Amino acid sequence: METIQNGLKFNLLKEHPEHFNAWSQFIIKAWGSEVTTPLYVDHFYWMMKSSNSIPTWGVLTLNDEVIGCCGLIVNDFNSRMDVWPYLAAVYIEDKYRHQGYGTWMIKTMIHHGFELGFKDIYCASDLFEFYQSVGFKHIGKTYHPWGENEIFVISASEIQHIEE
Repeated sequence: METIQNGLKFNLLKEHPEHFNAWSQFIIKAWGSEVTTPLYVDHFYWMMKSSNSIPTWGVLTLNDEVIGCCGLIVNDFNSRMDVWPYLAAVYIEDKYRHQGYGTWMIKTMIHHGFELGFKDIYCASDLFEFYQSVGFKHIGKTYHPWGENEIFVISASEIQHIEE
């Protein structure tokens, strides 16, 4: 899956093993810490060997520069393990924020999730207004080791809403 629009490209890490080191390091730099970096390294290693459709990770490039990332994963370290997959680790480099790139990347990954056959995609975040603006609906709270978050869902039946 490669999606291109106005110099932006969204590519899945699994489909581009030639970029594995650079792209996985970008994601780890965005989200990793001393504690979580080994988790990410091991996660990406096993993801690349897996034939499962998720976990899957994508990167957003602008003129071949990696500027963002996000993933679809089974659980985002939270108490709502009854629902999945989760849109996770959404990140856009500071200088590219507030230009619509993150929204486009999220919508692209959501479409990918629906194409994989998922009827709903979830997100756990405290960015209430942002995720509602993308089309997610608030459904409650979830808890993770760092406190509580809001939980959101977007459904395949609402796909026309995110295509706007």
